[in-house]
Amino acid sequence: MALAEAFDAVVPGEYPSGRVPEDAARHLVRGRLWPGRDPGGWSRIRHRAVCPDEAMPEDPELLAMWRALRVRRRARAEEAGEAARETRGAKGAGGAREAEDTGA
Repeated sequence: MALAEAFDAVVPGEYPSGRVPEDAARHLVRGRLWPGRDPGGWSRIRHRAVCPDEAMPEDPELLAMWRALRVRRRARAEEAGEAARETRGAKGAGGAREAEDTGA
């Protein structure tokens, strides 16, 4: 989303403004993203505040989200690793069968 003249990623959804730290809060006005809490009571959270690649946040609300995102990322990486191992195993087994079939 556009933030003034730059771009700033936000976490999907809106959260109660009182639970979002001021420096992590973003709000929309006429389709543009602005820093700070929304006066209507709902705010968005900037992605970098909870990104698993960033430092662990001090705020307990953001920390819980940061931890959940790290667990999700780790699970996806493990699933991708298992799928890659299965693919390599299937190719290796198929190659051995082909060699047997051709008498090689």
